[in-house]
Amino acid sequence: MRIVVGIGVMLVTAEAASAEGVATPVAPEDAEAVARAEAASAKREFDRGNYASAIASYREAYRLVPSPGLLYNLGQAYRLAGQCAEAADAYRRYLAQYPRSPYRLTARENLSAAEVCERDAAAGGLGRGPSLAGGRGARGDADDGSGRRSAGLIIAGGGGVLIATGAYFALDASRAADRVSAGYERGGSWDDVADDDARGRRSRMVARASLGLGVAAVAAGGALYWTGRRADRPATIAIGPQAGGGEVVLSWGF
Repeated sequence: MRIVVGIGVMLVTAEAASAEGVATPVAPEDAEAVARAEAASAKREFDRGNYASAIASYREAYRLVPSPGLLYNLGQAYRLAGQCAEAADAYRRYLAQYPRSPYRLTARENLSAAEVCERDAAAGGLGRGPSLAGGRGARGDADDGSGRRSAGLIIAGGGGVLIATGAYFALDASRAADRVSAGYERGGSWDDVADDDARGRRSRMVARASLGLGVAAVAAGGALYWTGRRADRPATIAIGPQAGGGEVVLSWGF
């Protein structure tokens, strides 16, 4: 069974992405344009499931213009390619360089998922797959589902925080709208209410994104916790970008 929960939230912008290996020299004045082209190519390859190609393009873009924005996308590509250690490193670098990112909660959740995968791989449990739980341990012991239950609680908890954040900004947007209306009723001009109007628009955008992602995370976390109680059923979860937004993908067997 496969559940896909759509999330109406803007993706981290592809500003640029990686920094290793030998590459063709690029003139400084052309670096940004080339980096954007590489990032666009990486996004196309990612959408097709060609994660190795996406990683190469993200890394080249970051080499040219080392902005933190694409570290998140690079982490996504690494994680879905099953390179858990590299994914965790990319998420950590992203959070260190962009601590106030609006995507920091999702990045932390994905970092936790990558760290679980990394630990299981080191123990010989899951190989290098991007799943959070499932399979057998190093000695062939059956999975008891505790990893899935823990991950489900973490993801659902993060979703709850996002929902609370969305509710706060929705309330702020409503207050800003009231201030705009009151300003006009007092005979004010556009200049008098422009700041409140701009604040309201920003708050509405953040509210919609936070609520959408929060609901999806709670649903995915709850489903993952449930599968953890059915330890004999393998399950995987991934949170990844899609055209115009993102998705949480949870799958398990029956």
